This record gives sequence, C-alpha cells and structure tokens, in this order.
Amino acid sequence: MSFVFDFTLEEEVLIVRAEGIDNCYEDVKHYIDSIVQIANANGITNILVDDRLRVYTLSYLAYSKLANHMKSYSQQLDKVVVVCSSEYKFEKELFEGYITKPGVNFRFSFDYDEAKNWIRNGEF
Repeated sequence: MSFVFDFTLEEEVLIVRAEGIDNCYEDVKHYIDSIVQIANANGITNILVDDRLRVYTLSYLAYSKLANHMKSYSQQLDKVVVVCSSEYKFEKELFEGYITKPGVNFRFSFDYDEAKNWIRNGEF
C-alpha cells in the first residue's frame, strides 16, 4: 500500500488519518473495507476520514467503482465525512453523487472543523 492510516475513537466517532498516494485500486478498496471493519468492531456508525495528506491518482472510473463499493456499507453506517484537499473537487462531486442513498449521509469537505461539526452535530 502506498499510503498509511491510523485511527482514534472520539465520542462515538471513528477518526481516520491517512497519508500517501493512491496508486492501486485494490489498495484503496482494502483501505475502505478496513475502516468499516474497525468501525463495526467498535460499534461505531459515524466516521470522519482526514485525507488531506492523501494524493488521489486513480482514474475517475476507478473512483466511480470505489464509490459504488462504498454503497454496500450503507446499512452499517449513519454518517461518513471525508476531508480532502480542495484540488479534488471533481472527486468530491463524483463520490457524493454515487453514494447518495437513503440511510447513510456521506459528505466530502475541504474544511476539517466543518466536517467535525457535521459528524457530531449534523450541521454543515
């Protein structure tokens, strides 16, 4: 894997911090699966992912497939927010468009404090 991540549990929220470069679809898919497994193992349904130090390099088709893969977890999660660099505006719109589904609130943000407020208080 060309990127690494760690996590903490804070007030019933799984906070994930990642850094590195996406260069393999399977690695990113494994990353998503790992995050959800950690959340499930700890009885957590709200996830904040800090991807500001991650570089997105996969194709738009690969990210579309990843977004569809993430939909499979919609029954296990309540709210997910990913904080990324503002240069990834297209990826943000792509993921939000694909993942919109009843039962899970999925958001992208370029502002960490805004994301943290939304995951805890529901205000974006």
